[in-house]
Amino acid sequence: MRSLLVPLLLALVPALTGSPEPASDWTCVPEGNKCTFDSDCCSKNCVNDPKLGKVCKPKDASWTCVPEGNKCTFDSDCCSKNCVNDPKLGKVCKPKDASWTCIPQGRSCTFDSDCCSKNCVNDPKLGKVCKAPKSG
Repeated sequence: MRSLLVPLLLALVPALTGSPEPASDWTCVPEGNKCTFDSDCCSKNCVNDPKLGKVCKPKDASWTCVPEGNKCTFDSDCCSKNCVNDPKLGKVCKPKDASWTCIPQGRSCTFDSDCCSKNCVNDPKLGKVCKAPKSG
């Protein structure tokens, strides 16, 4: 029971404190990071990858694809089908049609324009990081 109460309270804190960002913008786990439940992930897709364990992947992605921001060799390795040679990161998966200079979700950023998702959010735990694209 206690394990259910803590996430519930954490979800309510932003609503009660009047956080300027919607809770989903900073409380969800970015693609490629460890998760326990689908609801943990920004993509709502927590899958058991045989190499990585349980990680967040893009919606409708297979469990074998490499999430954005992680190392790749070929386009077919990536969930986004876009393996790009980034001068800072090496060959990594990026969103479709993303420039090679954009920053993947879950990494540090300064401006919205830094991010492949065009959404740099101030996360109270992580600082400013790229998150999923703004909806609407």
